[in-house]
Amino acid sequence: MKTPREVLLARHQAANAKLDALRREFVAEFNGTAPKYEPVRNAGFLNQLWLELFWSSRKVWLGFVTTWMVLGLMHVVCLGTADSAMARAETDSPQMLALLREQNRLRVELTEALRSEPAAVSPFRPSPRSEANPVSLTV
Repeated sequence: MKTPREVLLARHQAANAKLDALRREFVAEFNGTAPKYEPVRNAGFLNQLWLELFWSSRKVWLGFVTTWMVLGLMHVVCLGTADSAMARAETDSPQMLALLREQNRLRVELTEALRSEPAAVSPFRPSPRSEANPVSLTV
């Protein structure tokens, strides 16, 4: 009967060759004998900017664009209704002036009522606990 160690070693025997190749490559690169890989230098500034800023977070940018499009659409829809409300307000200007005069009169009345002197209120002075009347509960 095989031990668990022997079973695992037999199962992963094929990985030994790959791991040895990786070890040799790393040691050669560490000693400076292996060729070093250089990043691509021919990419332009705009291409690099596009890749780093926009392409890496394209879902976020898509959310921003969608949000701004919805806001723009809402602005256009609300702008049309505001124009019609302004046109109605211009045609009803005599009634609007009467309403504004009434509101102004009410505002003056309320501010004058607030300006009057408030009633004198005596400040609260707590009494000592010894003078407090205990509340008794009877059941």
